[in-house]
Amino acid sequence: MDVKTTKVNVETTYADIATTNINVETTNMDVGTTYMDVETTSMDAETTYADIATTNMDVETTYMDVETTNMDVETTYMDVETTYMDVETTYTGCGKGHDFAIASTTIDLDNIHGSSQSS
Repeated sequence: MDVKTTKVNVETTYADIATTNINVETTNMDVGTTYMDVETTSMDAETTYADIATTNMDVETTYMDVETTNMDVETTYMDVETTYMDVETTYTGCGKGHDFAIASTTIDLDNIHGSSQSS
C-alpha cells in the first residue's frame, strides 16, 4: 500500500468504537475522489489493489466509540509521506475505564520518508 497525504485535518469530539475482528488484505486499489459523503449501515469489503494519493482530507467526527477485540493487519510495503497533520481531540474513550482528554495537538511533519527518521 502506497499512501501519500498532503494535508490531514481530523477533529474528533468523542470517539468510542467497538470492533470484534478486522482482517484487511489489500492487493491494489486506486481511488481518485473529488467529493464523497458516505453513510454506511453495513460494509463487507475485499480489496485487491489500493493506491491512494490524498491532497486534502478534513474529517470532523461528533461521536466515535472504539473497542477492538482482535485486529490482524499484514502489510508487505507501506510508504507514507505526510506534509501537515492537525489533530484536535476533545474526548477519547478507551474502554476498560481509561478515559483521557487532549485539548489540542498539532503535528507538523516536513519531508519525512520511510520509518528510519523520527521527529
